[in-house]
Amino acid sequence: MLRLAPAKLAAGYGRSGFGAIRGVALDVAQATVPRYRTRFSKHQFTQPQLLAILCLMRYEDWTFREAEVRLAEYSELRRALGLCSVPDYTTLYRFLRRLDETHHSCFE
Repeated sequence: MLRLAPAKLAAGYGRSGFGAIRGVALDVAQATVPRYRTRFSKHQFTQPQLLAILCLMRYEDWTFREAEVRLAEYSELRRALGLCSVPDYTTLYRFLRRLDETHHSCFE
């Protein structure tokens, strides 16, 4: 598995394999899950954004807490995912639990 050092990640994630994974993850997520779970959602994060973060977590072997820290550290990554703020690790965990069985099998 490709592991990127934090300096490489901050300096050039867009030109690395990590950037490609980020782009593919977000594109696939936008094509497969609805933008929001319900029309009453807070609309703070879209489901495709959260699914893309879960894909990055799997690719980089991050825990939920590590994902929160990495997103807080790298504004370029937040910008690439279209995030205005960083989701709490519990938001990511709860989203994973809500995924239906067909999507969930990708993460086991």
